[in-house]
Amino acid sequence: MATYTAYALAARDTNGVLKKMEIERRAPGEKDLKIKIMYCGVCHSDVHQIRAEWEQPVFYPMIPGHEMVGKVEEIGSGVSKFNVGDIVGVGVIVDSCRKCNECKAGIEQYCSGVEGKKDSLHVSYNCCLKDPENIKVKNSEFGELLHGGYCTYITCDENYVVSVPSEIPAESAGPLLCAGITTYSPMVHYGKICKDLHPEVKGKLRVGVVGLGGLGHMALKWGKAMGFEMVVISRSVRKKEKAMKMGASEFVISTDAKSRASVMNSLHLIIDTIAANHDPSPYFGMLMTDGILCLVGIPPLPSPVKAFDLIGKRRVFAGSCIGGIKETEDMMKFAAEKGVIPEVDVIDAKNINKKVHILFKNMAPNQRFVIDISKFEEDVKDPSWEVEDEPAIKHSEYHINPGATVYPKSAIASKSSFPKSLLAAGTGFAVVAAAVFFLTGKKKA
Repeated sequence: MATYTAYALAARDTNGVLKKMEIERRAPGEKDLKIKIMYCGVCHSDVHQIRAEWEQPVFYPMIPGHEMVGKVEEIGSGVSKFNVGDIVGVGVIVDSCRKCNECKAGIEQYCSGVEGKKDSLHVSYNCCLKDPENIKVKNSEFGELLHGGYCTYITCDENYVVSVPSEIPAESAGPLLCAGITTYSPMVHYGKICKDLHPEVKGKLRVGVVGLGGLGHMALKWGKAMGFEMVVISRSVRKKEKAMKMGASEFVISTDAKSRASVMNSLHLIIDTIAANHDPSPYFGMLMTDGILCLVGIPPLPSPVKAFDLIGKRRVFAGSCIGGIKETEDMMKFAAEKGVIPEVDVIDAKNINKKVHILFKNMAPNQRFVIDISKFEEDVKDPSWEVEDEPAIKHSEYHINPGATVYPKSAIASKSSFPKSLLAAGTGFAVVAAAVFFLTGKKKA
């Protein structure tokens, strides 16, 4: 298949250090758009994946990024939804099986795939397609490795692209495609359940948000736009002023028992956005009977949950993952109508390693880092241009998840915390390593 050249920021091993890289993208097919990427948000998921912190297959070289906004530069002969020059967005989902019950229901993020096929949900990066009919550019010994939005271009089927309303600035729109939909979807879904369970509140739910980073600040914005009473829960006192300015009615310090006591048994729903290892137990007591705690952050290791925290008041510990394409389109329209715009910090690509380190250390402000890809495209034309190293990075602090499978094996960096010999030691090591990691590496919300 015909290809074209694009430039990207790639991690070549589990150290997760990003450097420039030249890649080949597939030329647009009949239903494809060739999109010149202008901006791409930096998600905590990017940090987890470039460093193999999750229990999943991990493929290198890895080009992260699933919060892409760009301009349509070329369209296939069968494209009917978009025109050249349109400003569009591409999020986590770039294709799916289209045949399972979930895909037919418009919740492609939960795609189950088709019996007899290896590929199901196609995510924008760290995804290797193996079914021959899906492989357009064989760029890996394992099949076609998909590349994300830390890149100058992407080719994507029009059915997995969304329009960006003119009311939303292009530099601010990208985070809606992950941080935005990840918090919007559960607030709509579980919000409806809570309203049905508590008709007496007439839709004015009390909703808690754990964390006020990229995900948390979006949950707060959605809640205010939906008419909910919002309570921000954070370990960081310095975020109180910002939370109150953004519309929170209360601010709870998660590490302070007296502060937590002020909201005990009073919340209908809590959205837990923390991506680091943490204990959710303190939050269950804040829920009233039939309350729901929904996890949307993805910690590397399992969360400890006490049975009595749930059964005592029929509480629910739930989860939610991004949203389908139709729901994402609805969200974009709602954001434009209500003026819900993510707080962003537009960054230079040369500083990406520094910003990734800030996320790793959980020092990020209550906004989303967004890479100026248009500037990167100009910069990378200079052969001497390179991404800056970050001296503060200590590879000894990194932890490859013992359940991660790294492809190729040569991408397991020698400085990783869990050496190859231990990774191969089996289930017994995995249990012990997970326990040690949780006890020594967990971070409070």
